[in-house]
Amino acid sequence: MMKFWPVYLLLHPNTEIQPVWVNDVAKAIINILKIRESEGQIYELGGPHIVTNRQLIDWLNVLLKYDKRIIEVTDENIIWHLGYWLGQHRNPRFTLDSVKQSENIICSNQKPGFTELNLAPISLTSPTGRGTILYLRKPNRMLDIMSDNEKEPESIEGGRTALY
Repeated sequence: MMKFWPVYLLLHPNTEIQPVWVNDVAKAIINILKIRESEGQIYELGGPHIVTNRQLIDWLNVLLKYDKRIIEVTDENIIWHLGYWLGQHRNPRFTLDSVKQSENIICSNQKPGFTELNLAPISLTSPTGRGTILYLRKPNRMLDIMSDNEKEPESIEGGRTALY
């Protein structure tokens, strides 16, 4: 939505999430397949940062240089209609279930995760994490590289660190 719409409709701004890179999940799956005792075991795989939707979107807005106006939508009726309308497209990016998701999506640390698999997830703010996200910039902003000494937006720095 941030890429194509003139404004960003932020649903459930206070929902906490623990974003993880797909490459880290793929490495974890490979390690799980190598362990015989992992059969039937449930793993929780989450990144090192726990942030709210608002913190993440503010950070992406600055990093990707979209300069979008962010509008928080908290009315459940509007959220339902938005999810229904977006789900009617041929290849929907959002469905009614995805926009209604208001529960926190973080690891409980009661099941094995990256530590038990001898892996460390990549941080959003690491050069690898930022580099992957910068690939999503608009072509006319692609060469506007954030220098290494430029301070990250405080929203991610203020996020909680996951307990591993």
